[in-house]
Amino acid sequence: SKAKVTVWGYVKKNSSDPKRIPIEIEVLQAPYIFKALDSEGVDMSDLNLPNTKATSNTVCIQSSGDWKISSADEWTTLSTLSGKGSHGNEPISDEPVVISTNDYNYDTKSERKTVVTAESTLNTMKREIAITQPKYTFESEAKETTLSTFDVEEHEISINSTGAWRLDVSYEGSANGGESWLSFSKTKGPGAEGGEANTIVKYW
Repeated sequence: SKAKVTVWGYVKKNSSDPKRIPIEIEVLQAPYIFKALDSEGVDMSDLNLPNTKATSNTVCIQSSGDWKISSADEWTTLSTLSGKGSHGNEPISDEPVVISTNDYNYDTKSERKTVVTAESTLNTMKREIAITQPKYTFESEAKETTLSTFDVEEHEISINSTGAWRLDVSYEGSANGGESWLSFSKTKGPGAEGGEANTIVKYW
């Protein structure tokens, strides 16, 4: 905002003919600031959270005055629900809010979405952040395999999983009384969260 203030001074030449002298003062007021920024100082309008057991990211609120923040769904939690802003102090500091999830998105068909909304409590300014978490992945390319009686070659099972997985084996109609006759390179894994998104299990 901008305003112009004029101060008038009077110098009297004589009692009947005063002379006016103006002094103009320009008054500026800084605009109201309300921003939601990522860690690099860029406006945050969307946030993709990985599908892990627990994950988080931070949005920084820059505001000239009081503000509040909320989430539309319970699967996201916020480290704080309000802030004070700068109230005239410069520079305007970042007030961090940690957006967290505490469990996987177990839906294997679709991602889940919600909206986090930060709002000024002194005017109508607000920022909406679209939150997305991908679907849960659990896939295997295993297929029925018939082994010859004396087959000693290695075969493979491909497992792609968001989280931890385990391989169980049951034997039926075995000539050796149900005892195990297959060997596996591994029978469990951490999945993508543990750094193994795609795992090859060998068996023979």
